[in-house]
Amino acid sequence: MTTLNDFLFPVQIIENPENTNTEHAYKVVAQIDGKEKVLNYCSDRYELVDNSEIFPKIEAELNERNMKFSVAYHAINDARFYAKYILEDSNLAIGSGSDIVKPMISVNHSYNGLTKYAIMFGYFRLVCSNGLVIPLEGQEETNLSIVGKHTKEIKNSVSKMFAKMNDFFALQNKIQRKFNVLTDRSVPNYADRIEEVINATKLKPSKSQLAEINAVAIDEANTLNGGVVNDWLIYNAINAYIYKATDAKGNKSKAAPEAKAKTDKKVLSYIMAN
Repeated sequence: MTTLNDFLFPVQIIENPENTNTEHAYKVVAQIDGKEKVLNYCSDRYELVDNSEIFPKIEAELNERNMKFSVAYHAINDARFYAKYILEDSNLAIGSGSDIVKPMISVNHSYNGLTKYAIMFGYFRLVCSNGLVIPLEGQEETNLSIVGKHTKEIKNSVSKMFAKMNDFFALQNKIQRKFNVLTDRSVPNYADRIEEVINATKLKPSKSQLAEINAVAIDEANTLNGGVVNDWLIYNAINAYIYKATDAKGNKSKAAPEAKAKTDKKVLSYIMAN
């Protein structure tokens, strides 16, 4: 299991001794398990922001505000970093009965430039342990977000996030109404609806993966909704495929988390609009 400490190894920029172009004149070097590891090549314009300036500060702020949270960390090749902070205050949760979703803060960062630094507000669905997005009317309200480049201004983003947090919480009723639109829209021919959404969003599940999407939808309908499939359950079944599907050999998708989130948003946007 990845922990915060796995994000906090020493990292620095040093000159590249090789004869190369100016874009590779420096390199980002980490010390991991007592060994040097090159994470990136860069120019003198690159301003390194250490993980220690981001993730521990977010946790410290949450603790300072007495906000209960759980967190999941994920790293790729010691160079791309993801954290999901789930806010556990029951007063913030939306949904009802056994189908509860909680506010979530997602944070992306990288030392190699392949993942843009970003803080995004979203939701975490307890019944299937899925992250999800719930777009509202305007793009400016599609999850309040803070996106930055690799400059020292990133360090100010944590305080910006907490300044925006009250705005996010103020949207809860509006988001609940969006949640209700999908739960109120029953879908008798759910297999046809799933294929429609998949085709419209250009997803390409295998036959076995498509069968699994259908199975998840009907299983949750039986568990949560008296056997009736609705658009909310269809969205979440496809969401589970995006984030968790494996191929016939048991291999998970190699798509980066931010790419999966983009696909997730496309699927939900289509379902809401059609």
